[in-house]
Amino acid sequence: MLGHAVWSIQERSERFAEFVELTDRLLRVGATNYDGRYYSAVEARTWPGCVQQPRVPFAIAAIGPKGMQVAARHGAVWVTTGDRSPDAMLSAAEGAAVVAEQMGRLDAACAAVGRDPSTLQRLVLLGVGLAAGLSSVGEFQDTVGHYAEAGVTDLVVHWPRPSEPFAGDVATFESVISA
Repeated sequence: MLGHAVWSIQERSERFAEFVELTDRLLRVGATNYDGRYYSAVEARTWPGCVQQPRVPFAIAAIGPKGMQVAARHGAVWVTTGDRSPDAMLSAAEGAAVVAEQMGRLDAACAAVGRDPSTLQRLVLLGVGLAAGLSSVGEFQDTVGHYAEAGVTDLVVHWPRPSEPFAGDVATFESVISA
């Protein structure tokens, strides 16, 4: 078995920031030279390049300060699953409060780089630590309302599975989503 490096949180976030920066350059220009701390490129090219200009939109998942900076600089969409530390699933009201606090930090990161925070979509992935509200149409509508009130632009829920963390009934899911 091959060993793998165990990177600190700081190194992982630095690598991620550098990777996104390099990928952004690769997708925006014909040939790229880059000499970073972790990555380098000499006359690197993407072929045929992006049809969408200036490049395809990035969705950046981030809850820490460095990741928020990356999202503010390069993201079209910011993604969160809420606070991954709680042992219990957060209700829609609790989850929306956590996400609202995160979005406050995201807005500050946008301000720090001169970006209008309203130009960044806000996507929440429900079901990991945030209750999806899929037990009934009413509960789901309540969930959507809490996150909309917090300023979330998009919600994602998982297709139900027989076991946790995404356990659920397919018929209920289909009725909730199609309502």
